[in-house]
Amino acid sequence: LANLDKLSKLRLDICGLLPQGEQLPASLSSLSRLTHLNITTHHSVPGSPLHLRLPWAWCQAAAELSSAYIVGLDLPQLSGVADDEPACPALTWLQLSDPTDPLSSTALVRCQAVKYLGIDYAVLRQADWAALASLPHLCSLDLEDCSYEEGGDEVPLPQLLGALTSLTCLSLEGHP
Repeated sequence: LANLDKLSKLRLDICGLLPQGEQLPASLSSLSRLTHLNITTHHSVPGSPLHLRLPWAWCQAAAELSSAYIVGLDLPQLSGVADDEPACPALTWLQLSDPTDPLSSTALVRCQAVKYLGIDYAVLRQADWAALASLPHLCSLDLEDCSYEEGGDEVPLPQLLGALTSLTCLSLEGHP
């Protein structure tokens, strides 16, 4: 795929053995002209890692990406990344299905242009809600079959939702 540097739309279903390691190859960063990404991994093959992440280099290079549908992959983690480095600056529509990493520790908090965010099959912690509240343009939030991890003296869910002041549309389906 690295030679397809003019590619603007990509739908990729990854089946079979996935690359070893915790992230997809950094060579994905050569796909810097993508505007639409639909990527799905299938983890039913014995020997495949439990989950993978998109490479941070790609999130920096994906300056034109406006929509992404990501299934079975996590966004890159922020550990070791400078505080001011943006990720996918044109990304306005994002659907995450079955993310494993806490959202608050991923590049999601650097995707400041996101207006629509859909999340399926995730465990949301208090820090994740704070990360969602930090997205200044988030208008629509669609949560389906997610769970909310409570413990100790954490803030109740209704109070956390109240911090999402830019929302004009909220959909909660399959929540406890």
